[in-house]
Amino acid sequence: MPDAAGYRIKFGVIVPSTNTVVEADYNRMAPPGVTLHTGRMYIERPLMDSDANFEAVLAQIRGSIRVAIRDVMTSKPDA
Repeated sequence: MPDAAGYRIKFGVIVPSTNTVVEADYNRMAPPGVTLHTGRMYIERPLMDSDANFEAVLAQIRGSIRVAIRDVMTSKPDA
């Protein structure tokens, strides 16, 4: 079936699960014919109040980014 909503381009977007801004902003900015398909990197403990906690968030991102990309790629994005 042809993609009636994303007839110009489909973008895959990967964001941390804790991010509540990027997906909403991108959807508001998308012109007609452009769709966004979001994959979320699961962040269980989003504490970044120390170097050690920030490194832990980076480890969580590294541990979940492949799944987020895999999931988004099922929508067959153009970019």
